[in-house]
Formats: sequence, C-alpha cells, structure tokens
Amino acid sequence: MQEVLCPNPACGKKYRLKGEVPPVFTCTKCGQTMDLSAFAPPPAPAGPPTTRAARRSGAARGARSRREVAEDEEEDGGRERFRPPPKSNAGLIWGSMGGLVVAVILVIVVMGKNKDEEPAKGGPADGPPVASGTTPGVPAPSLPLPGVPGPTGTTPGSPSPVPAPVGMVPGPAAPGTPPPTEAAPSGAPVKISSIVLKVWDPPADLGVTADEKERIERAVDTALNDTGRAVQEAQAALVALDRKAIFRLVSEFKHIQDKDTFEKRQGLVNAMIIDRILRSIDGYMERTAKVRDRINPESSPDWATGVAKRWNAWLEKGAWKTPLKPWDPRVDEQDEAGDRPPARSGSGGGR
Repeated sequence: MQEVLCPNPACGKKYRLKGEVPPVFTCTKCGQTMDLSAFAPPPAPAGPPTTRAARRSGAARGARSRREVAEDEEEDGGRERFRPPPKSNAGLIWGSMGGLVVAVILVIVVMGKNKDEEPAKGGPADGPPVASGTTPGVPAPSLPLPGVPGPTGTTPGSPSPVPAPVGMVPGPAAPGTPPPTEAAPSGAPVKISSIVLKVWDPPADLGVTADEKERIERAVDTALNDTGRAVQEAQAALVALDRKAIFRLVSEFKHIQDKDTFEKRQGLVNAMIIDRILRSIDGYMERTAKVRDRINPESSPDWATGVAKRWNAWLEKGAWKTPLKPWDPRVDEQDEAGDRPPARSGSGGGR
C-alpha cells in the first residue's frame, strides 16, 4: 500500500493506493494530475505482453484504482460523518456581553449615590446660586454695604487688606462669580439665597405722586415691549426719576419670575433691560456687590436669579439710601488699574 498526497497545496488530499500503483493518477477532489511512475514496480524480464493482454491488464488496474479511490473516499466520509461537531463560541460571547452590561449598571449606580451624597458633604443645600466660574460649597468673603466698616476696619472702595501673590496683579472677580454673602447695615452677613423676589411699594417719604407712578408704569412697559427710539427715551425717563423709579424696577424681577421665568429667553431679555436701567441709576452692583457682569440673554437662570436677588437685597437692607455713582468701565476700570501696584518680576535678578 502506497500513501500519496495531492501536490496541490490548496487540496492536500491523501490517498492510500493498494496493489500496483498506476504511473499517472488524477486527484478526484481538485483534478490535479499526479505522476506516480516512481512508485511503479520494475518491469518483468519477460517480453512485452500482447496488445490484448496489455489492454486487459490496464483495464484491471484502472478498475482496481477506481475501487481503491472509492474506498478511501468512503472511509474519509465516514470519519467526517462521525466526527463531533465544532464547538460554538456563542455562549462565551453572550456571557461576556452580559458581564459588561452588569459592570456598566454598577458604575451608574455608584455614581448616582455619590451625587446624592455631595450636598451633605459640600455644605447647606440652600447655598447661593452657582454661576460659571464658581465652585459649589466654597463661600466667598462677605462684602460690606456702602459706608459700613467691615470686620477689618475697611470701607467700600478701599484697597483689600489681603496682599496679592508675588508676580500677580489683583483684578476684578471672574465673570459670572457673584459673592454668596453680603453684609447688612448691622454688619451681619446676609445669605443671598434667603432673599425672596417680591413687589415693592415706594416709601411714603419719597413722595411719589400718582402722576409719577403712571409715568413710571408707562416707561417700564415701553422699555420692555417697544423698540427703537421709544425704548431709549423710556429708559432715560426712568433714570431721570432715580429713587422714585427703583422700587418699580426691582419689582419687575418678581413679575419676570412669575410670568416669563428666568429659564426662558424672553424672561432673560426683560431681566437684562431692568438690570441695565438700575445700573444706570446706581453703582451698587459693581462697587459694593462686585458683580460687573450684566444679565444677558445667554445667562444661566441661576445667575440671573442671583443678580435679581441682589437688587432686592439692595432695597431690603436700605443700601439704596446711600447713592453710589453709576459704574463707567471706560473711567472706573482705568482708575482701578492705576491704583494697582506694579507687577513684580519673577525670581532672578541681582540684589
């Protein structure tokens, strides 16, 4: 018996040829012709057979070769039939996916618990509104009202007793970072979060007449709802009425909260107009509250509400009775820069 391997690399089928090996054999799988003359036995010493004998001998060899090939194929087919099916990886894949889903759910649950615990760790839940650039749970220093000495004996407008770090120049507060507390006239700090927006009536000693109240009402309505030159004239009239108009203007924040809300763009636009008129009347927000950024249509609802609460605190604590010059960035920021000490150079240099 001779074992012959198909020379075709893509096939590689193996045959076991019994008996006399034919000189040429064709692979039944891929059709490759194989030269098997090297396996043929040496020729017999006898003379050449006759044509009929040779034909009979060749036919016998061909029949035997075909029979052997059929037996080999049947044997190979039997092995393939009784071979166990290949193992499937579907169970392993589904198991891995299930484990991944469980891990993701556990991470989400843990993160949710951490978020629920943060208010208890960071401070009271009724803290001031957080705007861009602030850190929740970190209180800012209290700021005194105008004319009231602070705990260190300083008054509003005087330089801060805390020196600036070496190589740095003190500047204005970061945009969108209102201080969380302010000082009442008695010197006690006031939580802005405790201030409630409400409608104000002007005190009797201001002497606001019925005609002036009607003029103020028309001017506020024009400033909020008209366009063009009429709006400018209405705003100028409110600024000219000064203290007689501030109570109606601050009351508009309550109307915005109840009607348009600070979450809607129209509410933010109206709050921007009221905030701008109040700043044109008094410089409290920039000089005392240290809030130089104004409300705009892109402000966050918390930020806009915080500014509105500071205007209400301005009336509630009586700070409106001490007028402050409106803030002019072109003048006041230049004067502020001139009062700063020159920046110190970094390390290095001779003594």
